[in-house]
Amino acid sequence: MEPISVILWNNLSLLLGIEEQVCIRRRISFLVESLFIKHQGFRVFSSGSRAERLSIIGSDVDMMGGKNSNILRHTKSKSQEDLFLPSLQFRDLIVNILSNGIPGAYAHGPCATYQAPLEVEADILVCLACKSWPRNALEWIHRDRPNGWPSPNLVQEIVQDGCFLVPIGSPNSQESHIEWRISCSIAEKKLVHSFNHTQFLCYGLLKLFQKHVINSNLHVKNLLCSYFLKTSLFYCIEEENIAWNEENFLHCFWTCIRRLLKWVRDEYCPNYFIKDNNMFEGKVCGINSKILFNHLFELYNDGLDSLQLIPYVHNFKLTTGITTNRFSISNEMREYLCDMELLIQTLDIGNYDCNGLKKLNDIIIQMLQETTDSIGRVFLNLWYLNNTCYIVPFVYMDIQTTITQKQRYRQILGLKQFIKDNCLVGDISTGMLMLATLCYLNGEYKEVIIISQKIIKKFKSHTFYVGHVRPIVFDHPYISKMCGKHMTLNQKLAHGIFARHFICLIDHKFYPQEIETELVHHSNLRTVYIPPVVYCNVLLCLSYYHMECRNRMRDTLKELYITAVDDRFIAEQERPLANDLLQRCLQICEN
Repeated sequence: MEPISVILWNNLSLLLGIEEQVCIRRRISFLVESLFIKHQGFRVFSSGSRAERLSIIGSDVDMMGGKNSNILRHTKSKSQEDLFLPSLQFRDLIVNILSNGIPGAYAHGPCATYQAPLEVEADILVCLACKSWPRNALEWIHRDRPNGWPSPNLVQEIVQDGCFLVPIGSPNSQESHIEWRISCSIAEKKLVHSFNHTQFLCYGLLKLFQKHVINSNLHVKNLLCSYFLKTSLFYCIEEENIAWNEENFLHCFWTCIRRLLKWVRDEYCPNYFIKDNNMFEGKVCGINSKILFNHLFELYNDGLDSLQLIPYVHNFKLTTGITTNRFSISNEMREYLCDMELLIQTLDIGNYDCNGLKKLNDIIIQMLQETTDSIGRVFLNLWYLNNTCYIVPFVYMDIQTTITQKQRYRQILGLKQFIKDNCLVGDISTGMLMLATLCYLNGEYKEVIIISQKIIKKFKSHTFYVGHVRPIVFDHPYISKMCGKHMTLNQKLAHGIFARHFICLIDHKFYPQEIETELVHHSNLRTVYIPPVVYCNVLLCLSYYHMECRNRMRDTLKELYITAVDDRFIAEQERPLANDLLQRCLQICEN
């Protein structure tokens, strides 16, 4: 069993993240939350598996925030001379407020849920921060911990953070509309961040097992949530006398499943912080618990065969050079994985106005002066460059309100210089595409052609397109050309190692108006993500059209067709947009 444990441990590391990648995610998580506190004035943080830096395909995004607000005045009710906040009324008011800025947002449990860009489900939860640790969780503070986990310092840190009050009541209560749930999300995140790598991978395997194996039985699909499995892991780390290492990995995993089996048999799942709280109450009981127990017991007896039902486990290839040696992943591969992790983490800029982006950049500069570690500095630098690029559409929109042509001409020149001075570093496409778009909107088609051709030439075999998260490619040219050369990431950036998608903000009109219908059709929250090579060819095609260079236009259409079916610089979910843009350019050419 030991060799299989190590093989599984290695492969899950490649799927869920090697230790260095997980450290990068945790460090960036801390920086982002610190930045939001300084920028927004209140605490906004991610929760759930992504916050715990567990990148599983299909994971949704959960955002939580706690703030005192005038909202509270509108939700207070009077009952027996006591003021209280009805949780349901508070939740509905929050959803209504958020839906004004996020069309399509709807109530889902205590959250407002919406379809975020890049086809990701996102939950926003506005809750109330409580500085005190819950009285009914005092036992957790003084609990006997034979394994020394969590450490006394971590326990003290968690207690000082307090908790949150979430606007949802017990489903079994007749007064659920006024009840609030105690949430220890920050505590849970800190506990997960304290895991060693084996514990982290065990958490990931438990979630995969629940999603693809346990839930394969329709009779029990909605009985077990991943939170129950995480609770089992917490208790096992705290109480079980086992070695959490790669050689013992499968034993660790099945220990968690055995504890879960006992809970299902007893119909009692104790909350990790409040043992008296049975999380199975009203759900895993009676006939449900018997069906679930039989299903889990069968899976447990099947052992490795049941694990093979997980697609990612079933598809593991041992021909990649991964052996039972923990250090079999080459240093070049580790460098590749860490570089990609840093680049991918800088994608999102959020929905800010121009002043908001400038304020954010001021805070980033301040944080750069305070940050000493290399990961933090590289990440903040990349985020600064990203934000700076997306100031351009806001400035362009303001220029359109200029009264005289002379003033507008001067402001366009100033914006061009701003792009050249601040945006032509970092990735190989965004800043230059900003410049090309500005030239196109100003009727400078020859300049558009020169810039677009430069961008296309910059795309090499080792260029990594981070418009979407791709599976690990063991023979990616980036590894042989860029890794193991003792180069910093900033030095690699000078060699054109990555490109972002081009973000179009529909309301700012910073794109060719000829393709507006297609962009609006594919927009989400008035935002469209376009693969850079596709957008380059669209700009070229439209520029040749205005210059009446029909042969050049036809040649570009051929290139656009090739790009639309090439999977190197386009994601599967981006293909419908690419095809529609191709059809629109064909239509313009025929006309």
